[in-house]
Amino acid sequence: MFDRELCCRQLRYSGMMETIRIRRAGYPIRHTFREFVDRYRFLINGVPPPHKVDCEAAASKICAAVLGAKSDYQLGKTKVFLKDAHDLFLEQERDRMLTRKILIIQKHVKGWYYRRRFVRLRAATLVIQRHWRRIAQRRRFLAMRVGFGRLQAAIRSRILTQRFRHLRSHMVTLQARCRGYLVRRETRKKQWAVVTIQAHVRRLIAQRRYQKMKVEHRVRLEALRIREREERELKKQIGGKRARELAEKNYQERLLDLERKGREEEMADSRVIEQKKARMASAERRELEPVDDATMVEDLFGFLPGDGVSSGEQPPPSAFKDLGTPVAVGESEAINAIPVSPEDKEDLSEYKFQKFAATYFQGNVSHMYSRRPLKQSLLPLETQGDQLAALALWITILRFMGDLPEPKYSHSADKDTTSVMSKVTATLGRTFVKSKEYQDAVAFDEQQYGRSGVAGHPGSGGGSVSNKQKSIRNKLVSLTLKRKNKLGDDVRRKLQVSDGNWFRLCEDHTCHTGLSTA
Repeated sequence: MFDRELCCRQLRYSGMMETIRIRRAGYPIRHTFREFVDRYRFLINGVPPPHKVDCEAAASKICAAVLGAKSDYQLGKTKVFLKDAHDLFLEQERDRMLTRKILIIQKHVKGWYYRRRFVRLRAATLVIQRHWRRIAQRRRFLAMRVGFGRLQAAIRSRILTQRFRHLRSHMVTLQARCRGYLVRRETRKKQWAVVTIQAHVRRLIAQRRYQKMKVEHRVRLEALRIREREERELKKQIGGKRARELAEKNYQERLLDLERKGREEEMADSRVIEQKKARMASAERRELEPVDDATMVEDLFGFLPGDGVSSGEQPPPSAFKDLGTPVAVGESEAINAIPVSPEDKEDLSEYKFQKFAATYFQGNVSHMYSRRPLKQSLLPLETQGDQLAALALWITILRFMGDLPEPKYSHSADKDTTSVMSKVTATLGRTFVKSKEYQDAVAFDEQQYGRSGVAGHPGSGGGSVSNKQKSIRNKLVSLTLKRKNKLGDDVRRKLQVSDGNWFRLCEDHTCHTGLSTA
């Protein structure tokens, strides 16, 4: 528990009370002259910052003006000694002076702000008034012009109506005068247009010349500044006269370089202009030349490569990688062994497969080998059976070359020993369209889509026709390459004996997989 009397007694016995009394009788607040002037120089006028005035004299002046000459304060060699009351009074006076001056600054700033706002509002108001007055006068002028135009039209129509019969005999003369007036007006318009174009062209030329002169002037000024800087730097090293000569020499070299660049730019501009003129003249000559079919074909297909093997050819399919390269000597001997008649020596360099493909192939198909199934036949065929046979043959070629995966075969109890080429030959024969299998496929599609013919009714939509053609194509491919089950007879027999349910599950899974990937 705190005992006040005991604490005071202990402080008195220890000498602290006497020390406190002595300190209170002295000057506990002490400031250096610089800190005192920096903090309290606002209390009187005419005291600059401490680095611009004698701090001791300024501190004495502040104390005498604020505290009074008879106040109990002391000035030492480097510090000001003050009582607590004097320090409190100085702080109060400082806060009061700062508050007063801040209010003065705020007042002037607010006055300046609202004055500027008022000036801007007045200027904006004047602009709005000016624009609205212009709009009103413009509307009035347009209305007056329309009115006077109508009045003139009415007056002229009446005058012409009244004088029509009297001026019939003078119509030829009047027409001649009117035609002359129209010609002169058109001539004046053309002359005005020519003068305007000339003025604009001259303005552009003058602007470009001005920009060029401006750039040259800027470069010359920069060269002068560089020369002066070099001259100053060289004066410090080699002397005044020699430095001036070297700086002048470098300056002249820069000017010569600038002139050379200007001449090069002018020559480049002249070359560009000559090229443009040459292209324009060439275009005019081409327009006047007669149209030649051979030249047109050459212009259209000139981008195709020549007879030699180009670097952009695709590598051969994977199915031909195991084949050896033919011997060139035997081939040349076999070719040379066949005699060629003189009339058969025809120049075949113009008959290129690239041109043929670019001219006759359908569906934007190029002459390059593609590993994707075709959406339509390469050449236009007459019957739908020929088109489907061509698509089926292309799919067969892709599968044979290894570029298209084999279909997922479904379960088939009996084995088919017919070769693939026999089926392809039978499919591509002329009697295939009349065969029973093809007719059954067409009838199945007719029942599914509600059609009565192979090509469809004229009013049928494009989407259903494409779906029908796709369905017929898939059936044709399935007829060409008959699906087989990948499970052998022994495996199927063992599965069927061991567990009939498991066999049916595997069979269903195989059928679904084949249908989804076919």
